[in-house]
Amino acid sequence: GRVLKIWTVVGAEESRTICENLEVISLSFSPDGRTLALVGAPILDNRGNLGAHTVCRWNTRDWKEIETPWVPPDVRSMAFRGDGRVLAVAWPGGMIRLLDPERGTELGVLSKLEADARLLAFSADGKLLVSVDANRNLRVWEQN
Repeated sequence: GRVLKIWTVVGAEESRTICENLEVISLSFSPDGRTLALVGAPILDNRGNLGAHTVCRWNTRDWKEIETPWVPPDVRSMAFRGDGRVLAVAWPGGMIRLLDPERGTELGVLSKLEADARLLAFSADGKLLVSVDANRNLRVWEQN
């Protein structure tokens, strides 16, 4: 199975394992570095069959998992905006939802895409969100 391990920079020593048997799809640190968010799919068997995608979040100070009950299965990607107040999530069904990363409350929904978004990224100033969907269409969304 796949394992996500935390290593020290100095000495390159393993400090802990935070998840196992998960195929990592996407990773994103919050801008303040206090949260690591991951989209992954559980590995179901030794042939590598995968379950529905899920989101996991950890507090990077103590590496305790943060509950994320407001994210549905089969999410494909996510990205924090530079101020940390918005988490863009590629929702199933071709939707991109903008969420408050602490509460999970919806801040906005971007128009339905032709296919599920696979990659998301905010510009450094947070005014632009780029998405790439399963059909390889790239879209730039301007944030107001």
